[in-house]
Amino acid sequence: MEGPGFVIGNIAKGNDLWDRQEEIKGIMKALEKSSILLKAPRRFGKTSIMYRIYEESSDFKTIFVDTEGMRDPQDFIAGLMTELLSDKSLSNIAKMGLKKIGSALTKVEEISLADFRLKIREGIGREWHEKGCELVSKIKDYTEKDILFILDELPLLVQNIMRQEGEKTSRDFLHWFRSIRQMPELSRVRWLVGGSIGIEHILAKIGVGVQVINDFQILRICPFSEIEGRKY
Repeated sequence: MEGPGFVIGNIAKGNDLWDRQEEIKGIMKALEKSSILLKAPRRFGKTSIMYRIYEESSDFKTIFVDTEGMRDPQDFIAGLMTELLSDKSLSNIAKMGLKKIGSALTKVEEISLADFRLKIREGIGREWHEKGCELVSKIKDYTEKDILFILDELPLLVQNIMRQEGEKTSRDFLHWFRSIRQMPELSRVRWLVGGSIGIEHILAKIGVGVQVINDFQILRICPFSEIEGRKY
């Protein structure tokens, strides 16, 4: 068998992901009961582990959410709904249902993903608290499987919102995001959230406590053991 390649800075896929099966098993076991905040310094393979779960998990319908470029809560909500719509395994009936909530067009089947995202974002507007809850609560209607949203770099997303919209909006977003995770109608939805920088420091900076993330089970990715490091 071909050995792993040395992947620096990109996601390690396939055989390039080395010695993380026990961590993945632990994450999947924990997801049976709770959502996960996965913490690790940069270059520890956190994103690669999350991507492996996205590619291979059969226990959930997995949705990988790319937060790069998201600058406000509207972007986040529209991104969630768009990534769900773009999932290839979603039935056509489910996709049509999602499109209807994002479009006033007569022929909703013609709406593109870009148009859908724009329609959702515009429809949410400044009332993103209430309308966002209403939209996200509909997720349960579009698949019979439990859903796992994989979201990398929550701390950076919060920082982006703070820089774009201010500390109040970033605080509001964190409280809103927690309320979404607590919604009874979304009990079949799990979140696997990554963070490579100190989220506690960011929470303190914007004036909220750890209660906004205390529903996450926190798991840490450790470096290779000396033995596995030498093997690699």
